[in-house]
Amino acid sequence: MEENFMYANVYFFVKSCFKITKENLEIQFPKMFLFMPTGKEHAQHPLGQISEIKLDKKAYTTSLILGFILSYFAFDTFRLSLLWGWLFLIIGICTVFNAYKTFIVIKDHQGEETSYSISYFERSKAESFINEVNNTLLK
Repeated sequence: MEENFMYANVYFFVKSCFKITKENLEIQFPKMFLFMPTGKEHAQHPLGQISEIKLDKKAYTTSLILGFILSYFAFDTFRLSLLWGWLFLIIGICTVFNAYKTFIVIKDHQGEETSYSISYFERSKAESFINEVNNTLLK
């Protein structure tokens, strides 16, 4: 089984790929530099080594507040320059959207956790994928 998830709320065009094979959980996820995707990274988790896989959600209040401040500043800037107003508004809205993150967390038998970011809007799709992985681990 293979599932593709958006990397983040704003980066709808960047995908992470999770694939279950007979022996491994293979993950292909984007490598990011600042806000730009620069390539793909690959990870592989043997199914026998996975003790738990779960979904974790987190809200970053700093990003949320900064996004609202930038959006407010954008409406104030519209009077001076339409271009700068739109720019600040887009950056503010993107910052607000990125304040909510969802992670697929994989825990191995040694207790080491590895998390992979996905879009907050695809959490129900991720929950069904996690249930499928858990069913595979039980077999």
